[in-house]
Amino acid sequence: MVTTPATARLGASIRSRRITLGMSQVELSEQLGISRSKISAMENGRFGSARLLLR
Repeated sequence: MVTTPATARLGASIRSRRITLGMSQVELSEQLGISRSKISAMENGRFGSARLLLR
């Protein structure tokens, strides 16, 4: 998984929104049905699959 400036900005936006909603990574991962480590990777600009974004 490669981090680019665009994916880094997207990850920061995801983190910001999650925090604004008062959710932990665990809560978000449970709601989306993916692992907490995937949430962390996404927030750090590493996206393995565009399908995750659709969730």
